Amino acid sequence: MNEQPTDQVLIERVQSGDKQAFNLLVLRYQNKVCNLISRYVSNSGDVADIAQEAFIKAYRAIPTFRGESASILGCIA
Repeated sequence: MNEQPTDQVLIERVQSGDKQAFNLLVLRYQNKVCNLISRYVSNSGDVADIAQEAFIKAYRAIPTFRGESASILGCIA
């Protein structure tokens, strides 16, 4: 059984310097974030750019993330 780490575990790993853990978070939320953005933006290139900016902001904010949001998606979106 290959159990996936929770968002909180991944965030703690990122806070400890594990960049691969952030990649796992991106893979986990990429479709959801892009789907949300595409509700407001029709150009797929713009959707990808906005999503990338959102993930960059999330990465920069992770050192201060305290887990008060239901998920990291709340912070990203």
